[in-house]
Amino acid sequence: MIYYVEDDDNIRGLTLYALRQQGIEAEGFSCDSEFKAAVARRVPDAVLLDIMLPDTDGLEIMRRLRADQATATVPIMMLTAKDSELDKVVALDGGADDYLGKPFSLKEVQARLNALIRRSSGRPSPLLTYGN
Repeated sequence: MIYYVEDDDNIRGLTLYALRQQGIEAEGFSCDSEFKAAVARRVPDAVLLDIMLPDTDGLEIMRRLRADQATATVPIMMLTAKDSELDKVVALDGGADDYLGKPFSLKEVQARLNALIRRSSGRPSPLLTYGN
C-alpha cells in the first residue's frame, strides 16, 4: 500500500490514478490528520509526501515517521513544488529517500517508487566499505 499526502486534489487524484493503473494499491490524503489515522490502521509500504500542506509541514510528518519504530524504515519520496537545492538537501538529510520537484512525470514517479520499494524489500544490497 502506498500513501500519498497531497493537498491539491487534482495532482493527488491523477497520481493515484496512474499508480492504480499500474496495479499499485494506493490511497491519498489531503492533510496530516487523515494520514495519521490511516497509518494507525495500516503501515504503508511507502509514502509520497508533499511539503507544503494545510495542517502540518511535510518535513515534520517525515520526522515523525522516522522517529516512530513502526514507520522508521518506510521509504519516503518527497513530491513537492519546493525544488531548490537547499530544499532537497534538507529533506534528504532529514530522512527522505528520494525527492522529486513539481511538475513531475508520472512515469518517473512510478519508476522511482518501484526502485524505492525494490531497495526496501529486504533483498540484500551491495555493502560499500572504506578502510577497515
